[in-house]
Parts: sequence; C-alpha cells; structure tokens
Amino acid sequence: MTPRGKRPTTVEGDRAQELFGSMLPGHQYALVKGLRDPAFPFITFIIEIPFAIKSLPPERVVVPLSGYRLGEPDDTEVRVKIAEVSARGLPSAAVVNYLLGLDGRAPADRKLLRGLQSRIQPSPTRAWVAELTTPNVLPGLEEANNSEIAARLFDRCLFALNRFLGAYLVAAEDYAVRPLRLEALGEYALVELRNAMGHPKGLGGILILPKATPPDSGYGLDDHEIAERLRTSMKHELVKHPMDRVVAWERRAAYHSWIGGDYEMSIIALMVSAEALVTAVWRTQQVDRGFQSDDAVNNQKDSYSKPPPFRRALQNVADAFDDSWTRESSDGPVAALWRDCYAARNEAVHEGAYVTHDILDVAFAAYTGFRRWVEQKTLEFAPQFPRTAILIHGPVGLAQHPEALAHVTMTLEEIRRNRELAFWLPPDEPRRF
Repeated sequence: MTPRGKRPTTVEGDRAQELFGSMLPGHQYALVKGLRDPAFPFITFIIEIPFAIKSLPPERVVVPLSGYRLGEPDDTEVRVKIAEVSARGLPSAAVVNYLLGLDGRAPADRKLLRGLQSRIQPSPTRAWVAELTTPNVLPGLEEANNSEIAARLFDRCLFALNRFLGAYLVAAEDYAVRPLRLEALGEYALVELRNAMGHPKGLGGILILPKATPPDSGYGLDDHEIAERLRTSMKHELVKHPMDRVVAWERRAAYHSWIGGDYEMSIIALMVSAEALVTAVWRTQQVDRGFQSDDAVNNQKDSYSKPPPFRRALQNVADAFDDSWTRESSDGPVAALWRDCYAARNEAVHEGAYVTHDILDVAFAAYTGFRRWVEQKTLEFAPQFPRTAILIHGPVGLAQHPEALAHVTMTLEEIRRNRELAFWLPPDEPRRF
C-alpha cells in the first residue's frame, strides 16, 4: 500500500488537483469527458435531493423547456427520475467527546462514556436521488470550455427539476418540497454519459457545485473584542435595541442565500431588515425633534407609537436627509433599494414569483448601498439628529468620526448622566432600566 501523501500522480491527476486548488465558492467547475460528443447523445446529472419525495412517479417525467410539446422530441427537454435509496449515516459523537474532554472526570465516568461511545452504531436513513437527463447538445457555445458547457447543461436540468418540483408540490400538497438552488445541493453532481436508448455508457466525471460556505463572521474580531461586544449586546437585549433587529434579519437573509439556498426567503428577510432600519431611523428622528410617543408629527397623524407605512417612512427619512428621492427616481441608493430590493420582494410575496441568483445579488447590493447611505447621512446630519447618529453608529463608531462626535457630545453626556439605556425612546417613555 502506498503511504498517504506519497501516492503516485498522473498528468490528469495533477491537472485535477490544480483545478480543485483553484476553486472558489460561487463557481462551477467540470471534470467531465464526452461533453457534446455525438457518440453520447444524452448526459445525466445525478444529485441528492435534500428532502423527501413521498410519492414517486414510476417512470421518468419528460419536462420540455422550449414549449409545450409533451411527448415530442426536444433538444432542450430534461427527463427527471427520482428514486428513494438506502443510506448509512453516522450519528455524531460530539457530545460524548465533549464530556470525555472535561477536567475532573472520574475514571468510572470515563469508562461509562467510552462504553456509550462504542455503542453508537450507524443508523439506517433514507435518501432521495434525482437523475436529470438531457440531450448532450448546447448550440451557440462552440468556443466555450468544458466547465461552462457542463454548468449550462446542469442549469438547464436544474430549471427543469424545479418545474417538476413545482408541479409535484401542487399535486401532493407536500410542505417539505421546495425549489432547489445550487447552494442546497452539496458540493458536486456526478455526470453519466448515455446512448440514444438512454442506457448508461459509463461515468463521465463530476461537476463541482458552488460550495455552501457560511459567510465570514466576526470580521476578524479577537476574543476580547467579542466579549466586550457581547456584554453590550446583552444590555441591548433588555431593551430591544432597534439596530439589533436590523442586523439579525440581515444575517438571516445571508443564511437563506448562502446556506439554505432559499432565495425567496432571503429577499424577504433582507427587506424586513431594511424596513426595520427605516422605521428605527424615522422614529429616532422624531425623538430628536422633541415629539413624544403619541404626538402627531404630520397631517397623516403618524406618531412614534404608530409609525407610517414603509413608503411614507422612507420618503420622510429621505426628505429629512435632504435627498430628493421619489418613487419615480432612478438614481441613488434610496432608488436602488426601492427598485431592486423592495419591488423584487413584492413580486415574490404578492405574485409568488421565484427569485433568481442574479436578482438576489442585485438586491443585496442595493441593501448594502442603502445601509451605507444611512450611515453617511446620519454622520452628516448629526447636529440635527444626534440620537439618530448615536443609534446607527454608537459611541465607539462615532469616535472614528471626530467632527460628527463633536455635535453629539452633549447628547451623549446627557444619556450617560441619566443612564438612558433606551436613549432612542421618547421622553415620556422609560429610558432607564
């Protein structure tokens, strides 16, 4: 047996290793032979579906993509076959390992835990695998490389699979079924080449999918900084700091996008974060203006306790920051949020529209641009809205902007002197806890 780390290599193996080493999340790479080869008229991608399909069709379902020619030949059709298979999954022994690692564990306890660990056996599970077969042709990409060809063919198959799952969801009324995105499919799809009769002609290779990796967390914070921020966050939990909700919903949007691959829930969570941000800024601006909880601040009788709908709140915030945005505007961060995030969310919520990866990327860019706009404007208008600036940046953040900090120093001193933990509340509500 060749020792690990000293296995003989081949030219193909070296190339494969080089390709694997260059892979980045969010891209697709192919190690596939026989793409667009006339000897192999069909190509099949085999993937595991991350949920159960209870009632399986007994035969392949043909999904035409270029029209409604059911049963007729179609160069873009995809044949979907889903099968239930047996799998073996090892239960995690992490809890036992943790207990064994604790100091002061008695020898008898260690013996008991090791005995428990030895009794953890693989448990039978069930899994569902999809075969997605499509013609091994792709017109118009004669100069494309193998990775692009395989990725395009797989995208065609995934689109067809989602059509099938949509029909199955309506027919079976199965709440567990949902559209699938690349992030939810694991790390790779196996590729098999087939003849004109659909019979397998051998494994063609693998298609590496965008690996679902969690977003960067902590932004490089060390343990001491995290401990300090945690103490502050726990104080916020007592009074429900508005910006904590903004951040929490933004992180949920990132999770649904990068981990779960649920783009519709991602854009909904993203807009919840944006609306929470706008409402928090609108309310704190009214506190800075001296209004109390139930004081009507305009002709619509909006008040801190009854804030306006999102559109009017956004308009009021933009006006307060001397931004000329209207719903007809096409330029600027506020217009981008309205057009690329809010409108896309409404289509998903009110029309049941599916959100594509491209739409979601644009929505995240619009949201990020709007967050930066709020940060910039609260610094610029710190003299008029000191508590709003403190809400968005906090004392530590404002310390990095001495000019803005100079305008809120008196307000900060008042907050500290009165121990106003909930400083964003109107004066008629309790700010101390």
